[in-house]
Amino acid sequence: MRALVLAALGSASGTRAFAQVASRVSLQSNYEIRGISITDGRPIGELDLSYDFTSGIFLNGSAFGALSDHDHPGLAGFIGDAGYARRLNQWLSADAGVTRTEYVGIGKNGVSTGYTEAYAGLTARHLSARLYYSPDYFQSGAQTLYGELAGDIGLVAGIRLNAHLGALGYLRAGAGAPQNDVRYDWLIGASRQFGAIDVHMSVSDGGPNAHYAYEPGDVPRYETVVILGIGYTF
Repeated sequence: MRALVLAALGSASGTRAFAQVASRVSLQSNYEIRGISITDGRPIGELDLSYDFTSGIFLNGSAFGALSDHDHPGLAGFIGDAGYARRLNQWLSADAGVTRTEYVGIGKNGVSTGYTEAYAGLTARHLSARLYYSPDYFQSGAQTLYGELAGDIGLVAGIRLNAHLGALGYLRAGAGAPQNDVRYDWLIGASRQFGAIDVHMSVSDGGPNAHYAYEPGDVPRYETVVILGIGYTF
């Protein structure tokens, strides 16, 4: 999903005479968000759609699903993203927007949950920084700030390396979340493009482990998450 947002940012800063539509389907071995596996190690199929207006406005949508197993019900996720991107100068671009994330079937109890975030960020070639505010981070009334730094660089033979570092802090805690709780997450990944097909892998983790925001006895934990995937853009 974020890859499509960055694509919208790049295209909005160019000099095109028409809008662009991007779509991608992918399969991957796991799905994580900010250092925590949402699918408990199950593979997913995902569809991403992006519409980039010449004005700089962009719309993104993402949906994914994981099959049930003997410990978990089937899971579905939906993410909507609307925002505006603009080039400030030759080196720097800015973007801002609002996202809504919904999960159906998380954990053994099949919890349905989600959150809304408003964000703003800057991108300077291969490095970006963003700040997100949520008024309902997995719980009504749980207000959070999340900051992230991300970057990517080309290596050899068409391989690109990407990295991410994030920190989540509570401005107002919900039930089960300490008022001054701060959590960190990181990700390192690599990808290779073969025409319209891409292959990618990543390793992520975070901490410290604490009560998250789901049902008692159904609390996700930070742990090392390795993901392998393949996608097709059309």
